[in-house]
Amino acid sequence: MRPVGLPKTGGRQKGTLNKRTRLREQNIREAEARAVAGLKSRDSVILASSMDVLDEAMKFFLGLAREAKELQEKGDNYIAAAAIAEKLIPFKHPRLATVKVGEDRDNPFMVRDGVTSAEIRAELIAMMMEARDTGEVLELPPPIDGVANRQE
Repeated sequence: MRPVGLPKTGGRQKGTLNKRTRLREQNIREAEARAVAGLKSRDSVILASSMDVLDEAMKFFLGLAREAKELQEKGDNYIAAAAIAEKLIPFKHPRLATVKVGEDRDNPFMVRDGVTSAEIRAELIAMMMEARDTGEVLELPPPIDGVANRQE
């Protein structure tokens, strides 16, 4: 036992990993490297993400369904593959969302029903040509208060 007030002089320094922890972390790094390379680890454990597992299970049931001779067995395997595929869809193919361009809560963007974008474009070009011929200055609406236009 060291006397009170004297600094610690020997042994493993604070924060340094011991031999067993270093060995465990080295084994984990090796297992991850083997998993990335597609090889099994020593303990027959493959490190994989849940998406990889779902994808592999879906392919397994799909293969069973394609090889099955009986219609009932084929249908059951297709149902299992489809159920797994349903869980994978949001990760592989994100949903398309409706986007409203140029809308502001206080000043909503008005679009007339039954008007095509070609007709709106023709109207805008006609307005610009008329303004050019008359020398009139067209006033642009104020920008929507977005992050890029925010003034502080």
